[in-house]
Amino acid sequence: MDLIQTKVQTEMALSQIRIAEEDCKQERRLQRKLQFLQQKSFLAEEECERKKSQCDLLSIDESGNIRIQTTNLRIDANARKVVNFTHPEITILERMENETEKIYLFTCNMVDDLRYAMFDYTKCGSPTYVLKKWAAIGAEIFAPTLAVKKQYALQLLALLIHNANRRKKLPDRRGWYVDENDEIKFFQGRWTWEEALRCVK
Repeated sequence: MDLIQTKVQTEMALSQIRIAEEDCKQERRLQRKLQFLQQKSFLAEEECERKKSQCDLLSIDESGNIRIQTTNLRIDANARKVVNFTHPEITILERMENETEKIYLFTCNMVDDLRYAMFDYTKCGSPTYVLKKWAAIGAEIFAPTLAVKKQYALQLLALLIHNANRRKKLPDRRGWYVDENDEIKFFQGRWTWEEALRCVK
């Protein structure tokens, strides 16, 4: 009887040991799975932040070419051409009678041809307006979507306005006028303020 009881106790003890070992294995599996999921979540968050930090930087090189380069990539990305024109420039035209009124004169080269467009400075925050004005002179921005095209247009125009160092004061009409130094002069320029204003529509 003792032998049977000892055998049953031994089998029960072995069974409890196997259950405890299985519990330990299960706990280790759960710990590994949890670590894997935490690492996966961490990598996903890291990738999400890296993608948020990616941006397209627009620049104009010494040759007058406009390029876009994507930053914060895992690979070295080459700058890409995004427009069909070169040497863009903004000249700020100011109304002589009221210097707070401005027109941005945009000029660029397209296949050895100088083109220009005039922008109402109050509408330059509208990418639709900017793209429409450029399209009217054949200037085009290349982008995968319209939203990206609008983003590039505003980025380029902001860069040009920021770097604009040429200013011209325009009298309202042709003929004799008094300049900012109270000198009487005769206007012989290309546009008066009234003529330039008609070009911004």
